[in-house]
Amino acid sequence: MFEMGGDWIRSLFLLWESIPITVRNAIVFMFIGTGLHRIDVLWRKIPWLVLSSLHIYGPGTLSMSILRFLEHCKVKSGTLRIDTEREYFGNGSQWKTIKIPDFGAHRIRFRDRSIWVSISEERTEGAREGKQHIVLSTFWFQKNLLDLLIEEAITEERLRCTRTIVVYQNESGSRRFSVRKRYSPQELCMKHLPILPKGVTERILEDVRSFLNAKDRYIRSGIPYRRGYLFEGLPGTGKTTLVRRIAAEFILPIYVVMLQHCSDVFQLLSNVTERSIILFEDIDVAFGASDSDSRSMSHSRTKVTFSDLFNALDGVVAQTDSLVIMTTNHVEKLDPAMIRPGRIDVREHFSHVKASEAEQAYVLFIGHEKGARRFGEKAEKKLWTMADVQKELLMMMPKGT
Repeated sequence: MFEMGGDWIRSLFLLWESIPITVRNAIVFMFIGTGLHRIDVLWRKIPWLVLSSLHIYGPGTLSMSILRFLEHCKVKSGTLRIDTEREYFGNGSQWKTIKIPDFGAHRIRFRDRSIWVSISEERTEGAREGKQHIVLSTFWFQKNLLDLLIEEAITEERLRCTRTIVVYQNESGSRRFSVRKRYSPQELCMKHLPILPKGVTERILEDVRSFLNAKDRYIRSGIPYRRGYLFEGLPGTGKTTLVRRIAAEFILPIYVVMLQHCSDVFQLLSNVTERSIILFEDIDVAFGASDSDSRSMSHSRTKVTFSDLFNALDGVVAQTDSLVIMTTNHVEKLDPAMIRPGRIDVREHFSHVKASEAEQAYVLFIGHEKGARRFGEKAEKKLWTMADVQKELLMMMPKGT
């Protein structure tokens, strides 16, 4: 049996030797190439067989929250980049240095287990800003780690925001918001803020509270979960003050939309987080007078059309779970379609101060009631706004207070 086996091997070897060397080389390379190809195909399939991945596209609050959270995780491989973020407060600002993973591949340790992170930027032709793409991957048998990481990142971001009220604003030509100021709730509720007409603050705050507690009812009824407010009246009467008061009461971030700096309102509002205030200040300035030409934007100071704005506010893809607040000094200049019921649910008019309001402000600023009645009568007679009252009282305050 052994000899027969040896003869078979010897015959096969002699047959191989009889083949020309060029043909033998071709056969060898063919088998090697086929083998390497199969190994490559199997290698490419391994991640899909053993890894679970989660894709996050930005820019947006979620992607930034994850990058912030990764700063606290143990990065085992990959490079970090140092970025700076300016934090604004009521009495100034400061630069804060943060470490976040750079573009490329990384391995981090989260709860003593490995997660692979891939960060890239997808940029379309002609686009000014790229679209960030974050991929989180881990073994399929521990894929719940990805859910835990996302949950903890969101929780940390919420805690960070509840410590301060963040005011965002879009910059010229940008499709995203930038932090403009950070306030503590106490800073937004200082006693020397303008005093609003009696009952206005309470009425608006109660309406906002009812809206924030009625999400399930809106969803069951099939009504888009958003609430529109129009604060209109003279300059300096407390319209913006009331917005800040709402934010302080319910710890809501404020997104100030500057339409004159906006080219894509859909993309801009897609970055707004849930449970927030979308503020359009002096909306009449952006679009000009309400006439037959206003819809064609001949008097507009923005590239955004009425159609774009309306669809962004209450269209099929509109932002929900938010308060939309518009302020204007000239409501007569607004197109009726902009403030119709359904877009504007609550309308509040702001006018000159009454004597009682000026008296209340006098006591708060000066510290006593002597002269308060006379000051109140003077303010009402001269048709002062609350800004005028505050200006006069600041001049009358005792030095050193």
